[in-house]
Amino acid sequence: MDLYAYHYTPSLRHKILSLLLLPFSALYGLIATLKRLAPRILYGKQGRDFGLPIISVGNLIAGGSGKTPFIIALCKHLCLFRYGHIAVVSRGYKRQSKGLIWVSKQGRILADVATSGDEPYLIASALAGHNVSVLVCKNRAKAIKQAKAQGAQLILLDDGFRFCFKKFDVILRPSFEPFYPRFIPSGLYRESHSLYGKLASSPRAIIAQDNIDFTREVQITNPSPKMFLITAIANPTRLLAFLPAMDKDCEIIGRQFFPDHHHFTPQEIHAILGSYAPTSLLTTQKDATKLQDFSQILSIMELALHIHPSIVCALRAYIDEMDSSPRERSERDLCIADYLYTPPPSATLATDTPAYQSTHLSSYDPVQILCAIEKRIFASLARTQCPNATSKSNPLESTFSTSILLAWAWLPCDTTSVQNGLLDSALGILENAFCDGLVDFWLDARLYTSKAPSHAHRLSLAQSFPHRSSAWHYLFDTLFAPLCASVKTGAKMADIGAKMGAKAPEISAKVEANEAKRAKVAKVDSSDALAALRTQAKELSWDSPELFSITTLRIGLTKKGWGYYKQRITMP
Repeated sequence: MDLYAYHYTPSLRHKILSLLLLPFSALYGLIATLKRLAPRILYGKQGRDFGLPIISVGNLIAGGSGKTPFIIALCKHLCLFRYGHIAVVSRGYKRQSKGLIWVSKQGRILADVATSGDEPYLIASALAGHNVSVLVCKNRAKAIKQAKAQGAQLILLDDGFRFCFKKFDVILRPSFEPFYPRFIPSGLYRESHSLYGKLASSPRAIIAQDNIDFTREVQITNPSPKMFLITAIANPTRLLAFLPAMDKDCEIIGRQFFPDHHHFTPQEIHAILGSYAPTSLLTTQKDATKLQDFSQILSIMELALHIHPSIVCALRAYIDEMDSSPRERSERDLCIADYLYTPPPSATLATDTPAYQSTHLSSYDPVQILCAIEKRIFASLARTQCPNATSKSNPLESTFSTSILLAWAWLPCDTTSVQNGLLDSALGILENAFCDGLVDFWLDARLYTSKAPSHAHRLSLAQSFPHRSSAWHYLFDTLFAPLCASVKTGAKMADIGAKMGAKAPEISAKVEANEAKRAKVAKVDSSDALAALRTQAKELSWDSPELFSITTLRIGLTKKGWGYYKQRITMP
């Protein structure tokens, strides 16, 4: 039976079979739930504490969701942030060994693919030379203890969602989900499908959506005219989207799929070579680890996985919270610009504009340019001083009154900057700052209504969402994405305010005098739109994104942001 068709494109016969298997799925679900929840009786709701940060990368369905490439990409990010010795703990499924095995230790490979398993060996190979160790052991707790004893400061747990450990769960959700939201064998779920909703509001978990929160990029090394696709991964049909287009110089003449983690035999490979006479075997990086004897005739699909910065920021916040000695940016000599993994390759800034007259950025490298953008953004947010700066109360406490209208926050929206991708980079810096807790957003209805702002308007964006990353996605989709589209098509900034929510021709007397003076510069004549907004009974809230605009939202530095500004931005 075609299992892919059964789980993803079922026929009537498949659906009848699925109903017949429901009793077995109910039993499987009961056992899986008990195994996941029972340890809480002993260790409590938070789970067993090993005294160091643990990040689990898993999924709810059986089969591949990209856990291995996600772990590799995440380790490379975390190594850049200088978190010390990182250990990856895996079971080592279908390895030809038992017990605890060190696949690699701090970047030095110690075991072969048969001893370690294909996925742990791929992780170790991809991270060779990095301060990363890879261990395989069926007893994950034993492996974590051993890694900690050897100096590991951070644990990445491969497929560890069901374990009752004190950890942060990253759940990879595929873009194309199984047809049945049921347990195995009626469906493809190892855990309840309803957990997606519960985990979305958990402070110790995040749902990473495929093609949104992480994306794949595939390049074929050593291509040949006639390639035969051979692979032993879960759900192999997902590779079809990355195959090259058919032409005379590159053609896929056939394919053969083996069960996940299958160990290829020389007889199987020679049979394919004899039957199809390909010029090379096209395979994945994972499968290539088990085809080293045929490396001369391999064409490999090299996968690069890109993780959205908001995911990395959420994980860094957890690590810094768990770490007994938090690593502040000043200690690591890093700033937000260093966290952007894709700086503009050849961006230059116009040096004749007032914003850049003090620096000559055209000769700087991309990171220096990003640092300059970051400094300019924070300087615009710090133009107002905290009202209690001279009192005995905490002068760094950020409130609604210390924020500014989003229209007055600096962003590189001139033509040259937009064309060179600097607006996208600036929004990336702003996203990192928000997800890191340095800035926050507030609502401000005073520019289009005479009503006194309610208490709900004082709730910030971060206070209104369970995760800062999900809050940023919400704000970006409803405000920044349309704004960027308008700017990139050559619209003037004065027209953006009219399209996204107009402001009044006269500023309310309650608005501070300095705000009124700046508002007149960006004033938009839209009396009809103002009257329509005032007529509407709908109140500005975080549930009314159609009212979001650069004149109805405010942005300001948090307490942490003020400290970061004084320590990193204003320092010589």
